[in-house]
Amino acid sequence: MKKTALVAIIIFILLSPLLFLLLSYQFTAFQEKYYSAPERKEVLDFLQENTEIKANFTALEVSHLRDVQKVMQFTDYLFYLVFALAVILGIVLYRKALLLKALFYSGIFSISFFALIFLFYFFGFSFLFTVFHQIFFPQGNWLFPADSLLIQTFPAEFFTRLSGLIFGKAAALSVIALFLSFYLKIKETLKNRQ
Repeated sequence: MKKTALVAIIIFILLSPLLFLLLSYQFTAFQEKYYSAPERKEVLDFLQENTEIKANFTALEVSHLRDVQKVMQFTDYLFYLVFALAVILGIVLYRKALLLKALFYSGIFSISFFALIFLFYFFGFSFLFTVFHQIFFPQGNWLFPADSLLIQTFPAEFFTRLSGLIFGKAAALSVIALFLSFYLKIKETLKNRQ
């Protein structure tokens, strides 16, 4: 196997968990059913469409929501970049007859990655939540009193549930990638026997 093909496989494998996570985030995080309360809907509209917030959020809460908006925009751009790279790499690997191998190993790697994430999720979600906020909001404006409107609108249970759904769907995509590689390999083997 040529060095460039090996590099393409490795990059494809390493990108897969990120792609599955971002894809799951795109399809899960903004479903209307999670934002049925008026304040939640208002925040969602603000985050997605930059509408005015009429609820009585404090200036610090609005500042944090603006930072969340920036992180969401970055996440969208990252998703498009990772998706485009995965498609390009997929085409390259397909042409070199290495896509099945890459899908197989990306499925294994992604399942392992999400198994580790689930360990943290079940045994230390608050740790994951804190690390996430320290990375994306290093200025520290993400800590609010329990009685603040933002925390009342989006309690810890909201993020625990939504994160579980996102991680679960991403893990399911990993399993699908693995089974797709098995299915395509069997199909290829049967075709070669004819």
